[in-house]
Amino acid sequence: MNPSLQILGLVFLFVLAFGIIRPLWFRRRALSLVLADEITGTKFAEVCHTVAAINESCSEYTFGVIRAGTFQFREQRLILIWGAIGAWTAAQPENLTAGRSSSNALFALVEAGQVDWMKAHSDVFSPLFLGRPYSLFGAKLSALMFSNTAPEPTPTTP
Repeated sequence: MNPSLQILGLVFLFVLAFGIIRPLWFRRRALSLVLADEITGTKFAEVCHTVAAINESCSEYTFGVIRAGTFQFREQRLILIWGAIGAWTAAQPENLTAGRSSSNALFALVEAGQVDWMKAHSDVFSPLFLGRPYSLFGAKLSALMFSNTAPEPTPTTP
C-alpha cells in the first residue's frame, strides 16, 4: 500500500476518533461536576419547574433539565444544570424552512441577587437569560473544573 495513503488513513482515523471522543469526554466531565452534589426529589422538581417558567419568558432559547446539582464556586453556591439548550434556526437556502436546533450543555440557574456576581465573572459565565426572580448563565467547563481541582491550602501548625 502507498505510504502516503497509510498516513492519510491514520490522520482520518485520528480526526474521526477525536470527533467522537471529545463530546463524550465533555459530557463525562460536566456530569462529574453536577453529580458531585446532585439535586434529587422535590428540589429537582422545583428546578425543573423554574426552568419551565423561564422557557415561557425566553424567546431566544429553550432549556431542558437532565441532571442538576449544587456547586461551590468562588464563595458562591450555584445550581449547575446539565441539560438541553435549544435555539430557533433561520430558514436554510437548501430547504427554505426554519427549525430548532438543540444540544446538551452545562449552565447555571441563579437567583436575582447573584446576577451581578455572575456578570463580574464573565471569564466563566455568560448570560443566556436574564430575568426575575431567576436567570440562566452558560458555564465554561474548563474554568469550573480548574476551580474544583485546585488544591486546598494546607493548614499550618504553630
